[in-house]
Amino acid sequence: KTPQKLDDKVGQVCIKDGKVYYVKYENEIPSLYSMEADGSNKTKLIQECWVNYHITDNYIYYQELSTFHIFRCDRDGKDPVKIRLNDDTAQQSSVHIISTGSMNHVFIVDDNNVVYIIEDGSTEFKEIKIGEG
Repeated sequence: KTPQKLDDKVGQVCIKDGKVYYVKYENEIPSLYSMEADGSNKTKLIQECWVNYHITDNYIYYQELSTFHIFRCDRDGKDPVKIRLNDDTAQQSSVHIISTGSMNHVFIVDDNNVVYIIEDGSTEFKEIKIGEG
């Protein structure tokens, strides 16, 4: 099958449950979109979604561009909930939201080597400093 261009100025493409998720830049502002695998039903889910996001079975975890805060929302982009990490400096810098496979947890790693372990769907977390323990 011949490759087909689906959109312009996109990156961070992810496929989950037959849907394609990607970040699209509009006037230098990144937004998270989804579409069906055939390119139909393009939908803007989250405006100002930093390039850092992770999709679980039920939620999208992402970092907001203007505030750098971490949010969890439904897979359709609705009902965002802010996740308050203990270290507010972590929310003022870039973090990494990491896939967990089938463990049903999300890992967020900040620039200070702190790992926040969040059970999927919760805003409670366990905090671990890398190198300690």
